[in-house]
Amino acid sequence: MTPPIDPDSALGPGAKRTTQPPCLDVGRLLPELAGRARTAVRLHPRRGPEPPRDGSKIGGAFYWPKGRDWPVCDEHRSPLVSILQLRKEEFPELGFPEREDLFQLLWCPQDHHPWAEHRVYWHRRGEAPDLLEDIPPPRSAEDCYLPTPCVLLPERVTEYPPYDELEQDCRDKIERWSPRELLGARAGERPLDYWGKDILDEPSTLYEWELSTCPGTKIGGYPSWIQGDETPVCRCGRSMRHLLSVASWEFDGGTFRRWLPVEEKHLANPWPKTIINAHGLMLGDAGSIFYFICRHCPEWPVRQVSQCS
Repeated sequence: MTPPIDPDSALGPGAKRTTQPPCLDVGRLLPELAGRARTAVRLHPRRGPEPPRDGSKIGGAFYWPKGRDWPVCDEHRSPLVSILQLRKEEFPELGFPEREDLFQLLWCPQDHHPWAEHRVYWHRRGEAPDLLEDIPPPRSAEDCYLPTPCVLLPERVTEYPPYDELEQDCRDKIERWSPRELLGARAGERPLDYWGKDILDEPSTLYEWELSTCPGTKIGGYPSWIQGDETPVCRCGRSMRHLLSVASWEFDGGTFRRWLPVEEKHLANPWPKTIINAHGLMLGDAGSIFYFICRHCPEWPVRQVSQCS
């Protein structure tokens, strides 16, 4: 059944979500970071008519060959649930195996350590003559791990390393910024932050919330850490690369000024859940699960890191 569509987030032909430009030019102010800029794909999940079985989406019915058993959690002996499906032609930044063109993230909707235990699958669309018609539901589940089906409205943005990952001399340089002077008359156009303070007086917070990593569910770029860097190391000894993040919130009261889409700026806080939490997932205390991959190992292992405030 198609979930109800909030009139404030209704999706018509050509629907998109757009991030406003940063208030300051990081590449000019911190030229030493030019080689460390990365592209992240904000997925902007929104409730709407479910895409086809092999379409890019959150939740809903996924592409799955009829002759192949649907995955089951080893611990709970319960079917996994569909979380994220991505087509290669729409999301090449994800990086696909040579022969595959469809990515799937599934997980067990019950508490594990840490949180929902995942599995990743790669497919080649069109190879299966018949698809599994009815995906088996889980035997039991925590509602916080069950997604509301969503369409994706992808947008590419440029990210820079999180503040805690910068070298000390770069952090010192940020601390010496005077955002009010750098912005000039534009500084007066900015509202006070939701938390009751103005981050133009706190340049490191300004960098962290508006100029470095975007929050929300996304592909690539840098993890928008909540509790500090926990990049996993693969068994081969190499640091793993951030693959994607699944986040409870698309933005919050600290990051909305930059990361609330332009098309939804008319919406006042408290923002509708169909905007800030369209997929309905609540991971811990408004947390995120960060997925990392190692492409040096032949099986491309994926590991997760879970964080919340």
